[in-house]
Order: sequence, then C-alpha cells, then structure tokens
Amino acid sequence: ERCAEHGNCSSCLESNDPHCGWCSLEKRCTVQNMCQKGTQSAPRWLSQYTGQQCIDFEQILPDRISMNEITTVQLVIRTLPELPFGAKYKCVFGNTPAIDAAVTSNGLACPTPDIKHRPKISQNQDHVYVPLSVHSSETNKDFVSRNFAFYDCSKHTTCHSCIMSEWACNWCIYDNRCTHDTSVCQRTIISGENNPTKLLNHGIGHCPRIRQYKKPILLPNNVPKELELEVENLPHLQPGHTG
Repeated sequence: ERCAEHGNCSSCLESNDPHCGWCSLEKRCTVQNMCQKGTQSAPRWLSQYTGQQCIDFEQILPDRISMNEITTVQLVIRTLPELPFGAKYKCVFGNTPAIDAAVTSNGLACPTPDIKHRPKISQNQDHVYVPLSVHSSETNKDFVSRNFAFYDCSKHTTCHSCIMSEWACNWCIYDNRCTHDTSVCQRTIISGENNPTKLLNHGIGHCPRIRQYKKPILLPNNVPKELELEVENLPHLQPGHTG
C-alpha cells in the first residue's frame, strides 16, 4: 500500500494520491476505510482533496515555565477530533506520567506535572527542553508534539548572567540571587531583559558593577593598601549592615 510510505502528515497530504489521507489519532497515512471512524469525523482522516490541514499546535501558552512553577498550559490546537464517550486526551511532558487534559473551546488545558516528576537540568545548563505531546486514550498514541521548556533561574549566580538569560528571571539585589519568583526577594528587584514583566528596574543597566578603568590597577605584593573603586547601582545599606 503506497499510503504507508508516508511517515508524517505533511508528506501524506502532499503526496497528491487521492486515496491517501492522514489518520490523525492513529498517526499514519492510510486509505479512509482503514482509519478507525475515519468516515464519521472529518478531522480523524485528513485529505488534501477536502482542503484539510494537519492537526498541529497553533499556540502553547505558556511554552516555558520555571522548574518550580505550578500552572495550567493552554494548548490551542487546529481541528482536534472529538473523542467517543469514556476516551480522554492526555498531556505528556517528556518522560513524566501522562496527565488528563480538559477539552476547551480552542483545544486543551493541561496541568503541569508534579515538580518531583520533572526532568533534571544539566549542571552547566539553565534549562531543558522536553517534547510536550498529546495522547489519545482511544488509539493509545501520541499524535502531535512540540518542544516545551523548563528553566531554572537559580543556575545564574551573577546579576549580569541572570538579567541576560533568555528566561523570565529577576535579580534580587539584597539577596544576591536569581529567581523567577519575585515574592522571595527583599526590596529592590531587577527584571531580566527577556522577562515580559518589566519592573521599574528593568535590564542590564541596573546591575551593580565596578566602573571600568582605562589602565590596570597595580598593587604591591604583601603590602596592605587601601583601594578606592568607582561603582554604579550599589543598593542602599540596610539598617544594621556595613559596607
């Protein structure tokens, strides 16, 4: 059967074979009568000749979360087939246990996995990508998938690297730490360059730093010497603390 030669929806629909269509929930290219309930529901068997498009994510909101964040991910999915009574759609984040999804007006809503089940981030990385897949309990197949990111702001130990990271990170000046959750910060917070929540202090220009000198600072060895440094954006000292 020629239809089986096509391993994905795009090549199946672009084959220009009038007999072949994509059996969406079974994730295979086949003739219509070989697709379970393919004649009953249009999105189950997709054909180029009926002007249909492959089932895919139109949006994933959000498509990235902090490793310690608990939220619900909204999946906007084009032409999601209706399931029979008792069958469910599930969301699978990488190798985590499948989670029941709720059907919405424009796709699915998926709770994020328990923190204990989330993937580990490598020591020298601040994030990990995993496939976010939609699983049909009716066909027992993952039929659509897209990358999803878990990130960890605490991997950054300087204001500069924290603020310049590609994630929604913030630098807590008085705590000297990088975090996604601003509620753990004391007083002054700097929001990252790529953080959609722009605080009053936003961007790399607010990081404390030593001004660059045109010439290197030379000090004699084993001789105590007082050194004056020009610094910018130092936080105000809190009561009871000294510089």
